[in-house]
Amino acid sequence: MAGIQAVIFDLYGTLIRIRRRLLHKVVPRLLGVEASAWMALIRDELLTRRFEGGADFVRFVRERLAPERTAVEAQLLALVQEELGSVEPCDGALSLLHFLRRRGLALGLLSNASSIHKEPWQRLGFEPMFDAVSFSCDTGVCKPAPSSYLDLCDRLGVAPEATLVVGDSLPNDVAAPRSLGMRALRVGGAGDDVLKTTALLGFVSWQPGSELARLLTDGDRVSIGGRSGILGGLRMLPDSDQGRYNLVAFGSVAMAAGEPAAVFCKRYLFPDGAYVEEFAYALLAALGMPSCPASVTSGPEPFLVVSKAPGTKLEGATTPGLARQVGRHAALAYLFANADLRPRNAFVAHDGAEPIITMTDLEHCFLNLALDVSGIDEPLRPEALDRLSNAELEARVARRVLTPRTMKRARRAFFGRDVLPNALASAFEEGWMEAYREVQAQAERALGMLEERVHREPFLIVGTQAYRRAMARVDVDDVHRRLDEDAESVYRASFGGEAK
Repeated sequence: MAGIQAVIFDLYGTLIRIRRRLLHKVVPRLLGVEASAWMALIRDELLTRRFEGGADFVRFVRERLAPERTAVEAQLLALVQEELGSVEPCDGALSLLHFLRRRGLALGLLSNASSIHKEPWQRLGFEPMFDAVSFSCDTGVCKPAPSSYLDLCDRLGVAPEATLVVGDSLPNDVAAPRSLGMRALRVGGAGDDVLKTTALLGFVSWQPGSELARLLTDGDRVSIGGRSGILGGLRMLPDSDQGRYNLVAFGSVAMAAGEPAAVFCKRYLFPDGAYVEEFAYALLAALGMPSCPASVTSGPEPFLVVSKAPGTKLEGATTPGLARQVGRHAALAYLFANADLRPRNAFVAHDGAEPIITMTDLEHCFLNLALDVSGIDEPLRPEALDRLSNAELEARVARRVLTPRTMKRARRAFFGRDVLPNALASAFEEGWMEAYREVQAQAERALGMLEERVHREPFLIVGTQAYRRAMARVDVDDVHRRLDEDAESVYRASFGGEAK
């Protein structure tokens, strides 16, 4: 049986929602008709007609239901505008669509909707997400007519049996497509074939042999910080809190004793990223640096389960204490090639008088050397790179991630400027030197952990797109070189020239 190649979504109640459903409540009263007459008009005409705009829609409704009540048109139009203005995306819906597209799935939209209700879909940014779209107001055909599903499959170029339909209506989004050989998942409610929210489709498998299996769900046993417990309350983060490539949900793990642990659960665009991030947290913890306990799940695809970082998201490094902590993390980022050192990944907690910053999202560590891997057999195995001479490896370096320019840019993201006030500059430099030398004092331990992990399966896969490859001995040697550098010289090369 073929794996799922396309997903067809319903719109309202699935990807977007109306916070103020005014038309259904108010139109019958304003026009002096029974609610059943209004619902019949929707079903028989409004869903399958095109209107030029809200005024045209309102006029048609008034003429059909209450021709004599011309005075209410302005009120009806205001209701239309207020209802449409209240439409908002469901949490995580846009991030889910981005993720599915990047994973290679074709996306379709199939909606029973009036033409005025298309406006929020465009305004909220959903229009470019889809490869094919079908609105009943444009086609004149409503779900559950079989042709509405089959025509959209044809336009997507995917067979019905390789298509998943997702929506909130049992007859329209589940029963009808299943009768045509399509797969289906309902949004809302409970049960094995029901998604609590659309965004949780991001935690479902669509690969052959495991289609629609929950890769991670409430009730699963997971490990965190050396202890295991039961996952619960899983919910996808809003789009504003998601990253560019991965999907992240929030939940808690109930342990046998003690308070439940708040956790984030991450599914990666490139699944191997889970192992890189898990190891990065473990390495920092072993060196006595701020870190979050993390573990990788077993199953068809690895997920990262990581404890919530203590404190709150850093709003700005505005004090010497915070500047010192940012300096410490800048040194760590340089030593271990963390290309995602950004304020949005920084959480600050106050332990007494000294703030402590913990960095999250460490999947982009350990890649300083962007190597051209064309012509290398099995570049996702470290030994394929270990066999190359130093000269061959150097010839393949397309660029280096760590440069004075990139380090200065990373610092600028925290402070908003290149030249810092004296107090902040001094505190940042102090933190840099302190952390750099602390890690240098533990160089043997750090390098031993790197060497052992690089050559143990599952291998650490670093980089994205064209430079995606296994971490190898060349990367351990690259860290070794940085550990041997003079901390002050590196600092001056990266941040020198600022006023003191």
